[in-house]
Amino acid sequence: MITARLVVGLAMGLSIPWADPALAENVLRFTGKDAWAATMDPHSYADQDNKGATYQVYEALVDVDSKLALVPQLAVAWNIVDPTHWQFELRKGVRFHDGRPFIAEDVLFSIDRAQAKTSDFKDRVDGIAAVEVIDDHTVRITTTAPDPSLWLKLADVAIMSKAWAQAHDVTKPVDFVGAREETYASRHANGTGPFVLESFEPRGGWIMVRNPDWWGTADYPHNIERIVHVPKADPENVAALLNGEIDLLQIPPYWALDRIRSNPELKVTYRPKLHTMFFGLDQGSTELRSSNIKGRNPFQDKRVRQAMAYAIDMKSALHDLMGELFIPAGMIAAPGVNGYAPDLDQPLARDPERAKALLADAGYPDGFSVTLDCANDWGDDEIAECNGAALQLGDVGIEVAVNFMSADEWEEKVYRRRESDFYIAGRHMDPDSEQVLTELFHSQSEWNVVGYVNPRVDELIEKIEGEMVTYARDAYLEEAWRMVTDHFVYLPIRHGVSVFAMRKNLEIPPDPWDVPRFRLARLKQPGR
Repeated sequence: MITARLVVGLAMGLSIPWADPALAENVLRFTGKDAWAATMDPHSYADQDNKGATYQVYEALVDVDSKLALVPQLAVAWNIVDPTHWQFELRKGVRFHDGRPFIAEDVLFSIDRAQAKTSDFKDRVDGIAAVEVIDDHTVRITTTAPDPSLWLKLADVAIMSKAWAQAHDVTKPVDFVGAREETYASRHANGTGPFVLESFEPRGGWIMVRNPDWWGTADYPHNIERIVHVPKADPENVAALLNGEIDLLQIPPYWALDRIRSNPELKVTYRPKLHTMFFGLDQGSTELRSSNIKGRNPFQDKRVRQAMAYAIDMKSALHDLMGELFIPAGMIAAPGVNGYAPDLDQPLARDPERAKALLADAGYPDGFSVTLDCANDWGDDEIAECNGAALQLGDVGIEVAVNFMSADEWEEKVYRRRESDFYIAGRHMDPDSEQVLTELFHSQSEWNVVGYVNPRVDELIEKIEGEMVTYARDAYLEEAWRMVTDHFVYLPIRHGVSVFAMRKNLEIPPDPWDVPRFRLARLKQPGR
């Protein structure tokens, strides 16, 4: 009989010489800032924390690996027949966790499900006009217009079993984002991935076990038998790592890194990730809601936005907290992303006198007041960013009142009601910058809450979205990024870093999107 105490000991990598090796089970217990999945329905909620759970169970046609390379997943080959037709050859011999075979009908069903009004992934597949089943292992996708980034979008679309969804009356995703609805698929799952869901509590604990029939075992020979998400928030999650209760802490708080590194049983690994933090400024309203300036909007003047860029130096505000993990940003495209330009990614050197001169030239010699909206439950780094920016802007006459609120309250004010004058935000992105350009800068985007309108930028984005010739598309990307960066539409802060803290007997690479890829994990037994 294997006891709970024994399982815990094995998960912690402790030496228990009397344990029968045949009974050993590699249990990986983890928690972290972005590990609080809200639903297992793979089309209901697109946030990164949700993907940390659903991506272990469900798979897509293709995947973008930790090195940003396109790799096969449920499709083994694909080709562009013509600018609006893509054909995919599907992997044979794959079965869902309930034993049903994976076939082309499941692809057609899943893309149709992801296009539903209640899907949080519909923007990824809204350009697909039709999916044709050629045979059980071949599908042809027709797009409404040429779509050079279709492969990236399909990497985000999980494939579900049509038969399982019909059997449990979950053929449509629930409206989680708008109404927090729940169905059978919210707490149960049936994918093709390396782990099988055993139990799930929204925003709480969950357990997954190894899929012994997974097609990818030969390519990804992990040795994890069980994954347990232990729901703990700061600072309890740090204590849990230090005392051996968990093996992996995803995105540890920066204040705890020195203490973790000083523990001989632990280690910290990190890598740049595809994420950028920035400040947003309302340029669409005729008057700011929180400012003492009435009848006009200071943020509509480029000189004011440029003055703020000269006033802010986030390195000085964050260096003591983040050290070498601080990567300053001059554009909202992370290094490694197609469209990134090193010469644009250079924040202005802090120059308070020049900032004051620009404000005076714009008609604000005495500055003005404004409220900065920030979430107080994102992390100590975001809190430091907001407080640091407020102090530095105050030095040049811009009086900033920091309004800390919960992440849900922040999202409601900034994105749903669109009532924020000045806010902090972060953006995960694809290895190609089309999506972030479209979402943040196109005048018709629901995510463009700063109200930026530029017909030439709209035109460039639309060309980028449909240009299949690589060199022409890259030229459009460069022109768009140079234009919006010169206009100071947003004030970039820093590029993200994916940090994993773990026990020394665990090997798992940090991820460009902070999503642990447990298929790449290995737990080593002591002495091996």
